[in-house]
Amino acid sequence: MKTMKRIGKKDPTIRDVISRLATRLGSDAFHIVDHWNANLCAIGISAPSNHKVLAYIQTFGSAKGRYDAHLELPPKDRRKFPYADAGVHPQVTFAKIVKIVQKHFKKAEAQPDLSAYRRKPPVR
Repeated sequence: MKTMKRIGKKDPTIRDVISRLATRLGSDAFHIVDHWNANLCAIGISAPSNHKVLAYIQTFGSAKGRYDAHLELPPKDRRKFPYADAGVHPQVTFAKIVKIVQKHFKKAEAQPDLSAYRRKPPVR
């Protein structure tokens, strides 16, 4: 599985949750967008159509089989903030992570992905 190769150095709990998500949702249901390479107990996944609609899943300090999910959306004012907080879900089960990710990624359709756009210089 291509996804698993990208996260080979992550903690087994992270590799497990990503493998299970890929099995449950399909390997094309999310992209790995890992802004947290140094954190072996956390990973970011995004909606394939918009990498600014992101779920950060972490296992550090969690009970076995429990996960923390931090959700992000594109910011309203991208000049001030890199993302907008869309909620935190502490200590949830895998079944709940699946529902959280599915619901959150549906928001990708309504959110513009501004990452490809650069501010144009003023015309002189």
